[in-house]
Amino acid sequence: SSGADIDDRRRQAQPSSGRYKAPILRLIEADSRRILSLMPAVESETDHPAGDELSSGALLAAAYPDRIGRREADGSYLLSSGGLYTMRDAGGLFAPEWIVAADLHRSLRGGSIYMAGAISDADLELILRRRSVSEQRLEIDPQGQLKAYRIKRLGVINLQSQPIPIEDIENPVERVNMLIRKHGVDAMGWNPRARSLQARLDFLHHSLGDPWPAVDDASLAESAHRWLEFNLPSPLTKNALSRVSMTSVLQSILPWELTSRIEELAPEHFTLPSGSRQRLRYASDRVILSARIQQLFGLSNTPLIAGEPVEIELLSPARRPIQITRDLRSFWENTYAEVRKELRGRYTKHYWPENPLSAR
Repeated sequence: SSGADIDDRRRQAQPSSGRYKAPILRLIEADSRRILSLMPAVESETDHPAGDELSSGALLAAAYPDRIGRREADGSYLLSSGGLYTMRDAGGLFAPEWIVAADLHRSLRGGSIYMAGAISDADLELILRRRSVSEQRLEIDPQGQLKAYRIKRLGVINLQSQPIPIEDIENPVERVNMLIRKHGVDAMGWNPRARSLQARLDFLHHSLGDPWPAVDDASLAESAHRWLEFNLPSPLTKNALSRVSMTSVLQSILPWELTSRIEELAPEHFTLPSGSRQRLRYASDRVILSARIQQLFGLSNTPLIAGEPVEIELLSPARRPIQITRDLRSFWENTYAEVRKELRGRYTKHYWPENPLSAR
């Protein structure tokens, strides 16, 4: 069987009649003749003088610039238009560093190149001079810090990467916005207070709807173009993302007339009958109150938050979960007696009244 080198295939497939046997070779020959008939355009693209014979690689690069490919470490080829392809070469000897794919196929199993032309060093230099671009790139490292580079690339193929100072990045707000849309808001300046406020606002959005805005992570990333400009430090630094106060961001997203209603509709704490203040845990669809059962004696009905019953997690004296309920009165009337019977022998020093509704 024939290899993938187009020059070898042309030599092998040309009988005395001068006609190509392989249809793909006849097609490529026709394309080559068409390109040669447009020699001024080819000269402009390749810098070859009109009298010189163009190589297969140079011709194919002029015809199919999106199929220029570079060999990767695993032997596959990354094309300038994107996608990794495997060279299907019968002899396994055709593996130049740079090629232009003349015959290729992509399936669910991956991409395959059945015929290609090699690009010489001289032709590559001319192609890169004409087609490569240089641009700035901003990235987030695993520690959430910003890194800036100047990238030289041919399509999606990175040719060179050079670090540059963060403050030299052009259009920083736009570039950070693109990063957030891609990677999310995890690297931003979150702290427990900001996450608590986010959870409370998220609950109000799901419980009450408009005008309470969506503030989950995905919604914040989607709306970053609206709040970044006023919250991103300037000039840009490597720690700029962590310096963005997400508490301030959440407050800026909220309509001003709703700010004073957060504590009323979604308080941070609930005052127990014992007098102690217990922090509430908010999720998008519920509010959770965890407390030892003795702290809840005297509380007859389930508290409501924004019109929704609180999910009460009753704990033993050792703070182990006993029961989860949204109907506290039903628990006192139907379940408490069994719980009391089971736990009073285990926790003898604790108060286990027969009637929890009238107990201290």
